[in-house]
Amino acid sequence: MQTFADAKAVRVAWAEAQWQAVNYLAPTDTMWGMFSYGDGPAAAGGGVGIHTWFATRAEMLEFIVNVLPYDPPGREDVFVVASVVTSIVDNMQRGVFADATGMAYLNTALNTFSQITWMGTFAELCTSTDTHPCMVRDWCRKEWRDDGEIARQGPIHADELDDFLSMLPGYGT
Repeated sequence: MQTFADAKAVRVAWAEAQWQAVNYLAPTDTMWGMFSYGDGPAAAGGGVGIHTWFATRAEMLEFIVNVLPYDPPGREDVFVVASVVTSIVDNMQRGVFADATGMAYLNTALNTFSQITWMGTFAELCTSTDTHPCMVRDWCRKEWRDDGEIARQGPIHADELDDFLSMLPGYGT
């Protein structure tokens, strides 16, 4: 896997991912995504998160290697961070460790650049009992109700999918 050295290519990759998330090319069950946020000070845009979606896990991991060490910027040597991130992702692709372990290593390597709080398929976001999917579903359910209560808990049901998809881009912003 080769990393981007071209700042313009990094900006274009982020812009495309953000455009897709906000203008919503709705993910399908098998698409892979991640939720990440800038790890800088709030005054510099840190803490604002976004779900980004990819056709495959491999495309998501490639995005992590090619973009996150470069943008948003951090306080460490970008080329050292890029090398470490590439190594971690290579190990994830080879199955040396699970995605959750890889995500923890990535967050250490990307400290002050970005943090990833979740990665998985859209189907997992809709059904998993892990912390992030539950928080996202609960937030969406509270947002689309006038009384701010959660109507249901658990997986997203078929009759909720359109509402969930319409609310999802606003999560974390």
